[in-house]
Order: sequence, then structure tokens, then C-alpha cells
Amino acid sequence: LTGHKLPTGYPARRAWLRVIVRAGNEVVFRSGEPDEQGRIRGVADERALPHVDRVTSAEQVVVYECVPVDTDGKPTTHLTRMVAMGKDNRLLPKGWRADGPEVAHTASRGTEHDPDFTGGEDVVHFALAIGADERRRLTVLVTLLYQSVPPAWVDPLREVDTPEARSFVAMYDAMPQEPETLALAVELVD
Repeated sequence: LTGHKLPTGYPARRAWLRVIVRAGNEVVFRSGEPDEQGRIRGVADERALPHVDRVTSAEQVVVYECVPVDTDGKPTTHLTRMVAMGKDNRLLPKGWRADGPEVAHTASRGTEHDPDFTGGEDVVHFALAIGADERRRLTVLVTLLYQSVPPAWVDPLREVDTPEARSFVAMYDAMPQEPETLALAVELVD
């Protein structure tokens, strides 16, 4: 129920879905799990994740973020090189309308083929092969996680030899890298 997109503010901020499906005590599917450094496990380049409407494998992670691009159209984390948004699938505020004011500046980018990405919500579809015994009761745990500064935004600063960059990296490294939990849902599926 914000008046802005979620996450809002500095372009590095991101939110994503961690999805765990269990059959009894056995984990049969896992996606979006963060590691100890705050990176998303199984994702090679966190700066180039497309918007996902239909998840069919653990490598597909639903990440809500804006991805600035440089003059060559490549993702960048350098504020001075950002010229446009290549992707902006941050969750739109409830009440946002395609015919509303300032649509050119507030519309999402990269969600054009997702008909249920609308003001205030996004429906994500999962089509998963979970094993031969389909009669098992499943527990689906979905967590909306948040990071204000993901590792991919700090990594380039590690090579900048200025007191400010060294100080920021030292402060970042001293903090726990566990993402914040914004929401949690549990569903039992027969």
C-alpha cells in the first residue's frame, strides 16, 4: 500500500521470491535462496535477470528491481553511466493505471508479456515437475525478501581505490548480508 513502486528509492534495491516446496520433510523444489554473501544461489549474473511470469525451474527467480543500462544498453551499477532503465518490474503501487498521469515515467519495463502484472500486484505461475508420487501433500513456502544494496552493486566498488569506496565496502562487509523478510506465505496443496 505504498505510493511508490516496491522497492523504491536508490536503483540497487531489490525484492525477490524465495520459494520452497516440500513433500513431507523432503524439499522437492527451491528457488531464490540467498547465500551467506547475500547473492541468489544458482544465478550467474544477478544484473541480467529477466522478468519472470512463469517459473518452470529453480534457476528462474522472480526478482523485482530496476536495472539501469549504459549508452551501450548494458546493465550498469555506476550512477554516472546510467542513461535509461532496461528493466523496471518493481511492483506498481495499488491504483496505478496505464491511462494515469505520467505513465511514460511510471510504467514498468520488461513486463509487457505479463498480463497480470498490474497496479498493486503480480501473479506468478509455477509449473513444476516434483516427482512420480503426485498424491503427496505439498507445503509451499513463499518469502518476499528485500535487499537495499545487493552484492553486485558493491563488487565494482571493491576495485575503486578511494577512501570513500574503501570505507563503504568496509562498512558493507561488516554488516550481516542476510536479506530482510517483507512477507511470508504458507500454502498446503493436496
